[in-house]
Amino acid sequence: MEKFAKLFVLFLLVSVTANADTLVQKVAESLLFQGQASAVKLLKDSSDSARQNEQIQQAVASTDDVPISRLRALMFLELLRMSRGGSAETKAAEAFMARARTLEALLDKANKETLSGNMNAVQQTVREGGKDLYYWVNWSRDIHKSGPRGDKLNVVYAMAFIADPTLPVYVSEESMETHIEDLGEALPFNSPITPAERTAGLERSVHWRTADYLTRVGAYAKALELLDRIEDKTPMVELRKNILGAELGRNSVSNLPEGLGKEERLYWLLAKLKESEEKGRLEEFESHAAEGLKVAENSPLYTFCFLSARQRVRQFRGELNSRESYEEEFKRTIQPLNHVTASTKAEPLVWKRVGENLNSWEQGWIDRALGFNVFEPFQRELDLLSLKFSANPEVTRDAVWRGEMSRAELDNLRSSLGPAIALLNTTFPEAAHVYNTRLGLVDLALAELDLDTSPEEALKRIKSAIQSLRAGTDRRILDDALLREIEIVVKYKLKPRIDQALRASQNLAESARLDTRVRARILLAQILDYQGVRQEAREVLQSALSEVEQLALESRGGAGALRHMKERYSALFELQAVWAFEAKETDAALSVMEKEALLHKVVSTPLPEQTDVAWQKQKIEKLKKALATGTGPIDEEAARKAVSAARKELSAMLSRLQADPKYRRLLFTTPAEIKDIQETLPPDSLLVQHLPSRTRDKVFILALTRESVSAREYPLRVSQLERDVQTLRERLIRQSPTDNRIAFGLLDKLYGQLIKPIEPELQGKKTLIIASSGILNHLPFQALINKPEQGPAKFLIQDYAVVYSLRAGDLARIKEPASAFPAKGTWSVFGNPDGTLPGAELESLALKQLNPGAKLYLRSQASENALEQVAASTDVLHLATHGTLVDRNPDQSFLVMSNGRGGGEALTRQEILSRLDLRRTNLVTLSACQTALSGTRTGTEVNSLADAFWSKGAGAVVGSLWSVPDVATKALMTEYYSHLSRGENHAQAFRKAQLRLLENRATSHPFYWSSFIFWGDFR
Repeated sequence: MEKFAKLFVLFLLVSVTANADTLVQKVAESLLFQGQASAVKLLKDSSDSARQNEQIQQAVASTDDVPISRLRALMFLELLRMSRGGSAETKAAEAFMARARTLEALLDKANKETLSGNMNAVQQTVREGGKDLYYWVNWSRDIHKSGPRGDKLNVVYAMAFIADPTLPVYVSEESMETHIEDLGEALPFNSPITPAERTAGLERSVHWRTADYLTRVGAYAKALELLDRIEDKTPMVELRKNILGAELGRNSVSNLPEGLGKEERLYWLLAKLKESEEKGRLEEFESHAAEGLKVAENSPLYTFCFLSARQRVRQFRGELNSRESYEEEFKRTIQPLNHVTASTKAEPLVWKRVGENLNSWEQGWIDRALGFNVFEPFQRELDLLSLKFSANPEVTRDAVWRGEMSRAELDNLRSSLGPAIALLNTTFPEAAHVYNTRLGLVDLALAELDLDTSPEEALKRIKSAIQSLRAGTDRRILDDALLREIEIVVKYKLKPRIDQALRASQNLAESARLDTRVRARILLAQILDYQGVRQEAREVLQSALSEVEQLALESRGGAGALRHMKERYSALFELQAVWAFEAKETDAALSVMEKEALLHKVVSTPLPEQTDVAWQKQKIEKLKKALATGTGPIDEEAARKAVSAARKELSAMLSRLQADPKYRRLLFTTPAEIKDIQETLPPDSLLVQHLPSRTRDKVFILALTRESVSAREYPLRVSQLERDVQTLRERLIRQSPTDNRIAFGLLDKLYGQLIKPIEPELQGKKTLIIASSGILNHLPFQALINKPEQGPAKFLIQDYAVVYSLRAGDLARIKEPASAFPAKGTWSVFGNPDGTLPGAELESLALKQLNPGAKLYLRSQASENALEQVAASTDVLHLATHGTLVDRNPDQSFLVMSNGRGGGEALTRQEILSRLDLRRTNLVTLSACQTALSGTRTGTEVNSLADAFWSKGAGAVVGSLWSVPDVATKALMTEYYSHLSRGENHAQAFRKAQLRLLENRATSHPFYWSSFIFWGDFR
């Protein structure tokens, strides 16, 4: 007996004194503590209950298929035998403890994987432990029902149940029956325990803990239900309920209850900050941000949120105009996040605000052109932060889901979401949550990968996404999925699904969300057109057009807004123009194309940074979001009235803004009529505008001369046209024998599709004016090859001068008589600003030789300030420098100018639009790379650097489609200016310069001479 007592005490000491760093953290757990009571009882007597327990354990030891249960039974029997005077043996105990150590290691591993967000790995670990781990966790849960150890056990218990739904629901040995509805106890609890929570005993409340988790995954309504079940309505509970209610739109944020600490005050201030921003209360917003910064010392997440709020106010007020000030503000704001990880504890909704503020910083770059040297490094930093925090369900930064991922990555992401979704759907089947939204987003991405090979499979995947999104938290994304389903049916003309798509588009056409409503009406019109119901389709499309104009007026402006407009609403203008072409209404067709180009112009140009306008837009966006999410019993009628009132106020603000002569010319223009355009055309010129139509699989071509208007069409697939133009650009640049064969074949093919149909109209003409758009703005028309039945093949430039216009209506701007080129007038030549372009410097010196009176700015002299000073008084502005196309955000493309210290700095499109006045300038030449483009794929040409100079009043602009070596560029420019100086018009001078390079064997390839294009007054 003495030996048994010593052995038992040894086991007990091991179990009690072991710490968290050892493999045996209370290794005997439930067994030894339960075994102690049984052993003591057995030492005192041999009762019937002990004998009954012995029989049970004997049965378990011989038949149970769970190793840990069998080892436990053998250990119990060994202890029982020793209590009856048997010799002391430790074999069974040692076997049990060895297995316990293994299971404890698996438990720790699963817990770490849960904290890292790798739910797929958690499942694999749980499966590795099998039923052994499940029973070990449950015995341990009998002892540790709360605290860090309890949290760890609860999570792994839930994961085991999800990994194997056939497991029996564990019944506690203390007769505390566990039901599947109580799985909420297994949810991780990530809030810090504040003094107020500890005083109220909330850290031990299952309802409090579960509501905390549900809030983090977006199930706000269910979280509120659980908070209502807490009997003791402490100030902490009332604060949490009030803030959740405000998040749902059920109430406003009330005053902070008394008796709460610093943590609760920060939480309340963050809620008040959000509320004041949504309601457009600028002074209140500033006040809460300032107070929050004072209180948030040593609270990095709150500090980041309040600093971000201050940044938005400063940006709205125009206090961050310079790149340096914006960069400094970003560095200061982002710094606190370097001290946190994804597992940093914070009250629910705080991490959500962190994600929203990361989105806001990125939107700041999209809205403003701050230059490549600022944007790219900090964009990467934002991406890294997003990845670092992505496991946190509250951080839903948009860019994470916009990235291009492979099918394998998406499949892995989808499977990793499974356990979290199964846990929530099993425990709270009626609660919407963010994991369902994320699953829907993944399925939407997979559907796009399926689309090229099988539209039907893509639709099945979208159906799955819609099902998940309906159980998610974001109505906007659900609408996008529903609309995408209809778009695929329309695009691929899937007849069996047309009627279903018709009904779906009719339902969405009445949506409360303006964007959803417009897109649905466009799709509805396309379906009605497909079914031959033309009049009804016209009526639907007309209603959509008026709302698109409203959307353009309310847009933030910039490249992001333009891309959004083109991707979502271009089908509206295409269908209207197609109907006009088919009805032989050429005036109407041109008017529609002009209207679209003008709206793109408005959207692509950010409005001036005026506090009232920017804040009013912010208010509208917040109101629309609250109306669209559909979570909680919000007053939809009141919300709609608020949106309507806010829009009226914004319209009034914009009307006042547009009355300013400085902006009226840029933003307030009406489509030009055909007769006005014809009056500007010289007799020997032909204007051509193309409309590639996806709905008709053909290109419509409008051809205007001074005397006539004609419309042609040619069958082609727009998707193939886009591929051909992109391939052509790539092959022209590479120039290998194979590349040349493919490129020259495409130049011939594209001539046949785009120029040959209008050959009759070209007879007797000398100048061809191309009003291109979309992907055609990336095509060097002058290099297209005509292979006539008789005679040699020729490039188009060999027969005609080829010039460009963004839209046909731009020609109405050059009605005034053409003025002679200022050969001896004021030339301003900027070259080699950062000292890395010796060829650009030689080019600038060559122009100085042509015109000794030219003002020359080389190296450090070629600064932004110098440019701004001479721009308003120069006749010719020549910029020989680096040009950089920022493809992910064309609004941030830039030219390099000198920083005055021997280096370069960016002159962005936004700075061109805000700082330069070029109404006196006859010609701006951008002797730099890719200055006529705004994106290598999107065709968002109105955002190009060349157009920025044109928009600021320049009479003509020369820009480039791709990078060209310095020697060829210098030869082209000096030849062009030489012909201009001899009195030749722009069109013919530019043509002769290109022909000169074509005739030189070293530069005869189209790569060298067809990159540069001419926009504007060609006379």
